[in-house]
Amino acid sequence: MKKIILLGATLCLFVVVLAGCSNNYPAVDNALIIQRPNTVAPIRIHPNLENSVSMVVDESDYGRVVVTIFNNSEYELTTGHHYRIEFYDGYDWWWIFSDSPFTDEGLVILPNDSITLTKNLYFTVGTLSSGQYRIRKSVFRDIDIPITENDLHDLIAEFHLD
Repeated sequence: MKKIILLGATLCLFVVVLAGCSNNYPAVDNALIIQRPNTVAPIRIHPNLENSVSMVVDESDYGRVVVTIFNNSEYELTTGHHYRIEFYDGYDWWWIFSDSPFTDEGLVILPNDSITLTKNLYFTVGTLSSGQYRIRKSVFRDIDIPITENDLHDLIAEFHLD
């Protein structure tokens, strides 16, 4: 009798857990989308960097993205390895959340120089399915240290996976 009660309680718990896991988020394979579109932060634009700093996607596949950041400004810029991937569902951009730990380091981009970075997505957001994505990275001018939210400049580059 105890086995039947235990089995019934386990089954009920399983059903409750499954019901709690349902959501209306778009499916992106085993990537973790848990941020609704209205929580995707607005794009921060620094007036001194708006027309002189850019980022492009050189290569992309389901597990990695290679980007190049161009610094055509007169300032030394600092960034790190941290990035965000966002998915476009046809209406809104969704932040693909990653809870993977990482060690960041400051990367300096000299004036009129560029830096190329390869982002391995498998360890951070999982395997992406086909669709429209963008990568977001922030940079700031070295003269703005210590930095505030107003000193950050977001770079965004879109890519499509077939």
